[in-house]
Amino acid sequence: MTPSDQNQSRAARPSWSYDPAPRLEGRPQRHLIAFISDCCTIDEKTAVASSALQRAYITWCNKFGLTPMTQTRFGLLLKSIGFDNFRLTRSSRGWSGICLRE
Repeated sequence: MTPSDQNQSRAARPSWSYDPAPRLEGRPQRHLIAFISDCCTIDEKTAVASSALQRAYITWCNKFGLTPMTQTRFGLLLKSIGFDNFRLTRSSRGWSGICLRE
């Protein structure tokens, strides 16, 4: 093998880099699903204030030693799994299709 062939062989190899982000990507969603399973009821006829749901989520995370996601991330994930956000009052919002268990 000539030096020129070796350089071409090296150039043809893919460059690999390690990115841990894909492994961590699903973790917040798994936490959210676990929270919903533990603390919520899913019913299209129900609704809950966004602030109450967020507070319950933070309390649940603290109970299990988890770092709660931001309010924005929390809302985006709720929306991505199919819940609808709506204006509850002039100054507050809510989520339909989900409520906190008593």
